[in-house]
Amino acid sequence: MGYWRQIQALDKRTFRWGLALAFAYLVFSVLPLPAITPFLKFGMFSDPVGRPDTIAVVKIYVNGNLLSPSRLSIMKWDQLTGPLTQRINELDPIYQQIGSKNRFLQKAGLNEQTIPDSLIRNSIDENAFLDWNAANLERLLQVRIDSFRVTRHGYTMDRLLIPVSEEKTIWSYARHP
Repeated sequence: MGYWRQIQALDKRTFRWGLALAFAYLVFSVLPLPAITPFLKFGMFSDPVGRPDTIAVVKIYVNGNLLSPSRLSIMKWDQLTGPLTQRINELDPIYQQIGSKNRFLQKAGLNEQTIPDSLIRNSIDENAFLDWNAANLERLLQVRIDSFRVTRHGYTMDRLLIPVSEEKTIWSYARHP
């Protein structure tokens, strides 16, 4: 007797429910409908990710010294650079129009008209963001932050990173007296 026949023999009602759920999952994952959590749509992440022409590297200078990622855990480094990178992207007009978010919204069967703008973009002003970021740096680094500077530098990748643009200061912050 096969495995599925044994399961069916034990509890026919549960077996039928499981079969119905499996069938529903197949239908909802293949049809072009919005994704239903926690199920993923067929093809949601199946497109190959291309290699970018350039890579933007965010550098953080704290109290005049370059902050090295090798001196922090990966988690702390992500907690430091994640909000900065997100904020840089939010301020980029190209990201606001056709940002990478659109690809994932489309794959999920959603679009910008069905999601309020407040869920996509952050409306916090620049000074409040810099104050928050200074407090975040202090919390994660356990040092007093008198000043910090965030820069972005463009690189292309061959076997090594080759600079393709000048280092550009995105934000400078000095503690208020």
